[in-house]
Amino acid sequence: MIHHERAVGALIVAFGSRGDFTAEEKNLAGLLADQAAIAIENAQLYEEAGRRQRESELLADVVRTVNTSLELATVLQRIAEGAREVCRTDMAFIALRDVATDIFAFRQWPGARYADYRSFLIAPGQGASGLVLATGRPFRTDRYLEDTRFGPEFLAVARVEDLHAYMAVPIKIEDRVEDFSRLPTGTTGS
Repeated sequence: MIHHERAVGALIVAFGSRGDFTAEEKNLAGLLADQAAIAIENAQLYEEAGRRQRESELLADVVRTVNTSLELATVLQRIAEGAREVCRTDMAFIALRDVATDIFAFRQWPGARYADYRSFLIAPGQGASGLVLATGRPFRTDRYLEDTRFGPEFLAVARVEDLHAYMAVPIKIEDRVEDFSRLPTGTTGS
């Protein structure tokens, strides 16, 4: 089955006791394969459109929460949960900087297994999140446990989480990773 110059599958027909296929049978099988390719692509497009609609609805719900709630913990929780849903990940985290210490503390961690995020702190430059916090640039790795840039304390937590792929993006206000130490803590991990 070829559609737009790429194979998307195979239609297989076989005989147990008969020999060669006739030219008409070969032609019909080719036409059926072409129709199957079109149907598969249409189904994929329909599924993609549905996924995008669900993502748009989810993002609209997150924006609604952000716009209606004045409680930071509620807003951060909804953003973390929304990121987890939109990216279809096992877990999501939000860590915020304390300007007095320049250390980042976890404020939300839905889906996480590690029990002590409340006291786990990150200094700029430490671990993957620390790289993001120090540089203000996104970071990702598909092999976190094999990445040599992280210290043993981060790898120990990653093993508890069974973490493999990892992506972090900075939360910025006016081109700087923002300080939220003056806001109420309301730390929770779901």
